[in-house]
This record gives sequence, C-alpha cells and structure tokens, in this order.
Amino acid sequence: MKPKIALTARDTIIRNTQGYYFQQSYMDAVIAAGGTYLGVLPLPDHNYDDIADLCDGLIVTGGGDIDPKYFNEPLHETAGLVKENIDEMDFKLIKAFLERDKPVLGICRGHQVLNVYYGGSLIQDIPTQVKTNLIHSQSEHRHVGTHSITITKDCFLGKKNDTYLCNSFHHQAIKQLGSTLDIVAISEDGIIEAIQNDKVLGVQWHPECMIQEDYHLNVIKQFIERCKKKIRG
Repeated sequence: MKPKIALTARDTIIRNTQGYYFQQSYMDAVIAAGGTYLGVLPLPDHNYDDIADLCDGLIVTGGGDIDPKYFNEPLHETAGLVKENIDEMDFKLIKAFLERDKPVLGICRGHQVLNVYYGGSLIQDIPTQVKTNLIHSQSEHRHVGTHSITITKDCFLGKKNDTYLCNSFHHQAIKQLGSTLDIVAISEDGIIEAIQNDKVLGVQWHPECMIQEDYHLNVIKQFIERCKKKIRG
C-alpha cells in the first residue's frame, strides 16, 4: 500500500480572482519516492482532522512569508505579503497530523513553519539581517544546486560531516530553534538547513526539484519510509 501524503496548496491571484495551485514537482517527487498524494486547500469549511485521518503523512510545501506575530515580532519592511489563511492551514494541519503521530516533512517555508510551530523564531530577511556573501535566493533554475550544506550529526540526510550541493530559494531562515528540534545540517555561513525530531523532518532547500539526483530523491524517500512504518505499525 502506497502512503497517501497530504500536500499543502499555495494561493495566487488569476485575473483578479483568488486561486490556488500545487507545484508539479511535489507530486512527481512523492510518486517517485513510492507514495501518492492528496492536495489540501485553505478553505474555511475544511475539517483538517478528517484530512489527517485520511492521509498517512503531511508535506508542508514552500511558499511566502509567515506572519511574524506567530513568534512575537513586528513585520519586517522587506517581508512579502503574509496570508492568514495559508498560515492557519499549515499550523492546523501540523497539529492534526502530530496528534495522530503521523510524520510531517517541511520544505523551505514548511521547514520554517515547523520551527515556529515548536516555539522557534525566524530571521525575517537574510540580506539585511545576516552578514553573508552566500546567495540564498538563487537565480539559477530550480534543479541546479548553488551552495553546499554540511550534515552536523548522523540523521535522515546521511552521515555527520558529509556535504551536498543544494538549491536555495529563501530570504528567511530559522533564528531561534524550536523546542525538541535538532539541527542536522547547516550552510557554509551557518544558516540552519535541516532540522528533525522523532516526529518531523525539515529542509530549507527544495529536494523535490532535484530528484534527478539520488541524494535529493532520498530525502523524500526517507519521509515516505517513515510513513510506511506508521502504516505497518
């Protein structure tokens, strides 16, 4: 039985009308890793508990900025437009899945949302708040790696001190680490690139866009394997 993975939608405006979308790369990655998927929209009548009952795992996808009210800070002047319905959906889904002891993977924004869910905070704008020459919001295609990460302890990503080339599409990052979370990878300038505990995994880059490389596909496979173990009990 293939694990059914809930994927969070993101919103957009099409011809002055509210719309929602799912990036094909997430669907392709879940299928390539041995799962299937169900898309979740941030609609007011959704019962997220029902979705958590129906699915075996949750991927909180990339997207825009999180409202800093969730970590008790004012909105930074460089912040993108925050979306209350998207924030609300992500946090409610995480809560519903964790209450059922079902695995959660956060990617990019999703990685940051997990940290905030566990009580952590965010750097709201790397270019103006961090002294670094490393580009965290690349202009290259999404399947191209542009900076390296180093694994800081044996974990789902591999062995301590291994290094890998990753893509990068973010201007925010983890500042204060959430409770119970471990840092398992960092970039060359010390930005937190991956986190985990016994319930969640989080990566700051987009492995779903690099599944042509076995290493990045394996990130998704590790999550799918967690879901399979829960199904098998």
